[in-house]
Amino acid sequence: MEKIKMTETLKDLASRLPEVRERALEAVLTHREEAVPELLRVLELVKAVPVGAAVTLNDWSWFLAAYLLAQFREKKALPILLEQFSMPAAHVERLFGDILWEDLPRLLATLCQDDPSPLKGLTENKSAHESARASALWGYTLLASLGAVSPGEAAAYYGELFQGRLERRPSHVWTSLVAACAALHAVDLRKEVLKAYHEELADPHAYSMQEVLREWDQTPEESRKQLAEESGGLVGDIWAEMEYWPWLEDDQEAMEE
Repeated sequence: MEKIKMTETLKDLASRLPEVRERALEAVLTHREEAVPELLRVLELVKAVPVGAAVTLNDWSWFLAAYLLAQFREKKALPILLEQFSMPAAHVERLFGDILWEDLPRLLATLCQDDPSPLKGLTENKSAHESARASALWGYTLLASLGAVSPGEAAAYYGELFQGRLERRPSHVWTSLVAACAALHAVDLRKEVLKAYHEELADPHAYSMQEVLREWDQTPEESRKQLAEESGGLVGDIWAEMEYWPWLEDDQEAMEE
């Protein structure tokens, strides 16, 4: 497939017509080698949006490009994503919205499966959007639940965050941290978890101490299995992934036009 044709095919990923979108997706999966540079270009175009521009992702092209590159385990996508989510917080919020919570942990975990250190870097990046930081930490936790990071190594890192690598001010990152300690049974950090709630660093409405204790009532194996299942694990078959995406509203509107 010629490059210009692949460029046009990727434009169809943003189509509001499901049959056009799915035909383009099939072409990308069939011609992976030709598609990867163009998929990376889609991510770069979003990264190039000027800071402060009132722009949101209003089609599926970035979303599909990110998932496809994760499925392909394309390492060149990682620095682009890390740079995107390390941009000024207000700009990241305008661009990505719910993606920060719902999809970013899995995307980052998939691309960092062999080396989780970039997840630590984003978690500790004080200038990055706090939801992106929390998602990076949750991506690290997901890798630990799947065995890519040992429970001991994960608990040691959480301890470092408690002891000063994470600034002591209320944020989503702290809530992600206490939830991670619960999911991976880091019971040796009980005092630190309690202190985080006492200092109102973690949000008890988003994840309470009672939820932490309920998680610790399970076996570590049960908790890790539950996390892996509920999170969806690493990005795999995009056709299976798409089944759970909110296509229907866009598709219905497209068919009515």
